[in-house]
This record gives sequence, C-alpha cells and structure tokens, in this order.
Amino acid sequence: MRAILDTISRLKGPIIALGTVGAVLSGFVGYWNTYKAVRDDVVPVVAKSTATDRTLAASSNDAGPLSIVVLPFASLSTDPALAYVAEGLTASITSDLSRIRDAYIVSATSALTYRDKALTAPQIGRDLGVRFVLQGNVQSAGAKIRVNAQLTDTSANTQIWSESFDGDTSDLFALQDKVTTLIGNSMGRELTIRAARESEKRKGTQSLNDLILRCRALALKSQSLENYREIIDLSRKVLEIDPDHVEGKLVLARHLALEAYIFTEMFKPEIRAQKMAEASALLAVVSKIDPENPDLPFPEQMIRALNGDAEGTLRSAERYLMLNPKVPRAYSILGLTYLHRGEIKRGTDILLQGLALDPKHPPDVLLSNLALAALMANDLDTAIAWGTKAKALNPTYFVALRILASAYALKGDTAAASANVADLLATQPNATISKAIERTDTIVPTQQFRAWFRDRMVPGLRLAGLPE
Repeated sequence: MRAILDTISRLKGPIIALGTVGAVLSGFVGYWNTYKAVRDDVVPVVAKSTATDRTLAASSNDAGPLSIVVLPFASLSTDPALAYVAEGLTASITSDLSRIRDAYIVSATSALTYRDKALTAPQIGRDLGVRFVLQGNVQSAGAKIRVNAQLTDTSANTQIWSESFDGDTSDLFALQDKVTTLIGNSMGRELTIRAARESEKRKGTQSLNDLILRCRALALKSQSLENYREIIDLSRKVLEIDPDHVEGKLVLARHLALEAYIFTEMFKPEIRAQKMAEASALLAVVSKIDPENPDLPFPEQMIRALNGDAEGTLRSAERYLMLNPKVPRAYSILGLTYLHRGEIKRGTDILLQGLALDPKHPPDVLLSNLALAALMANDLDTAIAWGTKAKALNPTYFVALRILASAYALKGDTAAASANVADLLATQPNATISKAIERTDTIVPTQQFRAWFRDRMVPGLRLAGLPE
C-alpha cells in the first residue's frame, strides 16, 4: 500500500495520515481521477483519416474490420475501490487500442452508456457499427487483483480471444499499464490477422487497404525470406496504386533492409547494395513527409549497421524503442544492439523487458537473441532453452539453429549439435562457417562481437560439424 500512497502523493500533492479505510479509499479516488481525464478525452480513432471519415464510419453502422468498442469493465466486488480500478482500466485500454493503425475505437464516454445494459454483442455491434466488442471484469482477494478480458466477434457472436492477468494493489499504475499493454499487443495481433484473412477473400479487387492489411498480417509471422518477398511484392502494389503512400514506402523500405540484413549471405554484395540504396531513398522521402513516424528508426538501424556505423545503429535502436515502448520487437532490436557492443547484462535485461510485454506470443527473433545473450554469458543450458523455444516458433530460422548447434557442441552433446546442423543445412544447403563469419562481419558494426563470434561461436560450430 506504500506504493499506492507514494504514487498518489506525486499526483495529488501531500496526503497526510492515511491510516483508516476511508483514507485508503480516497487514495483510490485519486488514482481514478487521473484516469478519468484520459477516459473523457478518448475519441474514436482512424489512423491517417479525417474527422469526416470517422463520422461517416460511425453513421454507416459499418466502421470496418478494425472497429471495436471497449465496454466498461465490471467490478465483481462490493468494494468501491475496485470499481475505480475497473473504470481506470476501461479508459486506459480504450486509449491504448488507438495504437492499432486504421482502427475505429468507440470513445470511452460513448461506451459508458452501455454499462449494465442487457444487450448481446451482436446488438451492440449493430448499434455502434463495430465488428468487435471487448468485455472484462476485475475481481480481488485480499491484496490480489485478477483482470479477465474477452473479445467477441459481433458478426458471428463468437468469443475469439480471452486472457486473465494477475497483480496486486501495491502499485495500481504498474498493474494497469501491464494489463493494458498485454491486452493491446495480444488483441491488436488478433484483430489484424482476422482483418487480413477477410481481405484474402477479396484478392481480385487489389484494394489498397486490403494490400496493407495483408502486409501487416504477414509481418506478424516468423522471419523467412519467402515471407519478406511476399510483403515486398504487396507493398510495391500499394505504391502502384498510390505512389505517395507513406506506410507503403516504409513497409517496402523495412523489408528490403531486412532482406539485406537478416539474409546477408544469400545476396551478392552488389545486390545487397541495391536493396540498401532503394531502402535509403524511400526512407529519405518518408523522413521529409513524416519525420516523427515511429517506424522510421527500424530500417534506419539496419542500414546503419550494414554501413558499419556502430553509434548510429545504437541511436536508431534507442529511438525506435523510445517511439514504440510497448512493442516487443523494439526491445529485441535494442537488446541485440547492446549484445553486439559486448554489454551482455544490459542487453539481456532489455530483451526480458520485451518478452514481458507479450510473453505468450514472443517474436522468434527475440527468443533467439535471448539464446545468444545466454551463450555470450557462457550459460549453455539457458542458451539451449531459449534457442529451443525460438526453433519451435520458427524451425527454419537459421540464426537460432546456429546458436543451438554451437551451444550443444560446447556442452559436449554432439548428437544434438549434429541434429541442429542437419536442420540448418536442410534450410540453407550452402551454409558454411566461412559464410557465418562473413555475415557477422557484414551486419555487426563492432569489433567486440566479431572477436567473440570467432573465438566462441565458430569453435562450437566446427565441433558440431558445420562445413568450413
């Protein structure tokens, strides 16, 4: 409870002698007052659209596949304090969901009118013109709080997602932020994938919105060259329809850079240079139009790494995280950047922070980076554990396979090491130790990591049986 009082004192000024139940309750009121302002200010959001567009979307009773209302979370307790927590969560989640591009989010004030109404999700969907309804409740047992949330597709009246989150009253702001982030990340993925599936049925139309939705859904999948090439193809079609489409330019630039960065050894230097040049030209245009775009630093970071700019790589990785504090991949990129600089503990801590944002659906690259961090710390068992999880998500991710092969070999498990080399060669038949060294020298702009790779990783790969 001390943390609650400290937090409230920062927001409401000094609070004296909070020892009674009534005083503690006033603390919850202070917590709620802060978020009441957020609740009242939340408005329906359609990214990159006008207010007129939003009005038309609402009045047409069809705000599109990425439309949602967050109904007021219910308090399953007679304690008035828990009601404040429930309402604060409702406002915070409504605000956070506006991170989803092109989403239509019904305002918290409008959603409040549906409190305690005996209406089904399809009825609410028809009334508000939204595809999805998020409902939830908050329950407590002593100092423990559990938040339950479920997402319903109004068109079919089916529950498509549900999660439970546990916390305590020691820090209500931290609990609210944690739950909001987990719901936003998990549900944002679900909404995007479902909208993209619907767009697949309209392939013949080549709608710009459909193409962008497919790009976003593909970007949520595991890393593969085939996946990147499909996204590149779709983003080029976007720019054929609208040559000035900012997101189309960014998507194309990002995946050209990803091709050159992740799959470096699969391209001749001149082809890699062409991809980097095209990506750089696209980024230059976007930076003039939208210099604060949160997606800009991601491809910039990769291009700077490929150009050997260690400090520029770090600056871009830090900026990407600053602009995307709730995106696990941003932590993955910055964590890897610190690993490349030899700062193992700092890199590991950042990677674990990213994992906590969406532990049930972590990116394969984040798990692979955690395996690398453990291998660099000479913790072979942990490296194998993380590497195995990365491989389970993406059996063809050659970086994870290399880490597993080296870690098993260094541990003395030659059978497991050889098995991972076999999996690696099945994915990349021409994989060799010399190509692994060449890739590292190309994409890592620091001598510290290059030296570690030769001194530790390569001997493990050699013991595992990877061809020279």
